[in-house]
Amino acid sequence: MTTELGAGAAEGAVHTWVAEQAAASPGAIAVRTASRGVTYEWLTGAAARVAGWLQARGVGPGSRVGVCAHRDVDLIVALLGVLNAGAAYVPLDAEYPVEALRFVVRDAGIALILTSGAAADAVAAALRVPAVQVARAQAEGARVPARRVPSAAPAYVIYTSGSTGRPKGTLVAHGGVANYIAWVMKDGIGGRVGPAPLHTGITFDMAVTTLFGPLVTGGTVVLMPEGAGLTPLQDVVRSPEAWTFVKVTPSHLTALGEWLRPERVRATIGALIVGGEALTGEMLAPWRRCFPRMRVINEYGPTETVVGSIAYEVPGAQTTGPVPIGRPIAGTSIAVVDAAGRPVADGEVGELIIGGAGVAHGYIGRPGLTASRFVADMTGARAGARCYRTGDRVRMLATGNLEYLGRVDHQVKLRGYRIELLEIDAVVRAAPGVLDAVAVVESPDTAAASLVAYARVPAAGAPTSATLTAAAVTEYLRERLPAHMLPAVRLVEEWPLTPSGKVDRAAFAGIVGTRPLAPQSTV
Repeated sequence: MTTELGAGAAEGAVHTWVAEQAAASPGAIAVRTASRGVTYEWLTGAAARVAGWLQARGVGPGSRVGVCAHRDVDLIVALLGVLNAGAAYVPLDAEYPVEALRFVVRDAGIALILTSGAAADAVAAALRVPAVQVARAQAEGARVPARRVPSAAPAYVIYTSGSTGRPKGTLVAHGGVANYIAWVMKDGIGGRVGPAPLHTGITFDMAVTTLFGPLVTGGTVVLMPEGAGLTPLQDVVRSPEAWTFVKVTPSHLTALGEWLRPERVRATIGALIVGGEALTGEMLAPWRRCFPRMRVINEYGPTETVVGSIAYEVPGAQTTGPVPIGRPIAGTSIAVVDAAGRPVADGEVGELIIGGAGVAHGYIGRPGLTASRFVADMTGARAGARCYRTGDRVRMLATGNLEYLGRVDHQVKLRGYRIELLEIDAVVRAAPGVLDAVAVVESPDTAAASLVAYARVPAAGAPTSATLTAAAVTEYLRERLPAHMLPAVRLVEEWPLTPSGKVDRAAFAGIVGTRPLAPQSTV
């Protein structure tokens, strides 16, 4: 199955769009924190001076500049300053281990880092790379116009974990970012203009939506205070704001779902954009109760094809079952193929292939991996173009929407049986009282390899908590899963998440819940 490019692929670059927006509405508030708001005129002027400072030191097309800044106005100034100079930014998180950051600096060829805050400066010093405070670059730089760049020019590099333990840096082009942001603001949220909260770090590409979406349309990026765990997102729903949109992961929805109550909500949300993991109606139910008029957009897309490539608006009535990922956005083409790369018929399962404007250049310094994942176009939309093999299994439903069926590498073989871990996840998640579920194989390379399902349950003291036992969940599974797929069940109250807000599957091997894991809670 193949689908051609949608109409309306965007051209341009987000930093030049921001400059155009500043010319149209210079006095509008572009960025706001709890204590400060700056106008478009001020923001673009500050970024233009940072760009001038960078260009005076040889930064331009082909350069990569590290950005290690707190969630404050200087962060946005730094990102726009790098883009205005014609370079690509590489986000760095001061909380990461120094050795991990040193790898990124070497791998990306970063020769200069823009910083804000003492912690960021300390990290830059530890990395042995020249660094400058954003405020200093702004004060010393000569103002230069936003540099026009070709659509193929690199905009940023995002590092994600690799299967070998070595992070891989995806080099993303301006044309792909522009195409995605244009879709978000025009089709995704229907052209609404207003505030949107940034509550996550910029080392994850889900932040791209909120970083640039509001700024190209005259809206406001609201930088939420940095805090532990879900506190920034709780602040989002407690604030008396009319948010244009809020970007979250399904794990955010689930983790906050227990806490969410109508009496705790002061905000209104025009649209909830959900991405990063499989979404179910059950995850949305508490949010629908608190925000009954909110639109929900389920967005699918790997970093390698710019944040979101496929989207689906979830009907308000759906509060159970898996949610489709939908159809390709404008400027995107897709194919569903078998192991030999041949298109499969609608309704059959295959690997999702993505082509079009969002396809990245590849991985920095990884020619072999790039060649294996970024291949000659298989979608039939652009002769001579490349596409990206996602490694995700999907099928086309009769409605014309794609259904996500999990990673190719989430299929395991145990005692001769091929087992879909996400299928077990779904069945456990449907058990009464269970909030979420993750199935893993423990001791996978030994004779003792076994299936274990971690079920997240309400905290002790909640109304359903006393009656929910691992034995009851196991009995439920016995009626719905074949014996070779029946896992041991462990009830836990804490759910490990990655810093990007996704379920941390790797952490489950050592998880310790507040409930006993054996023998009472393990079957």
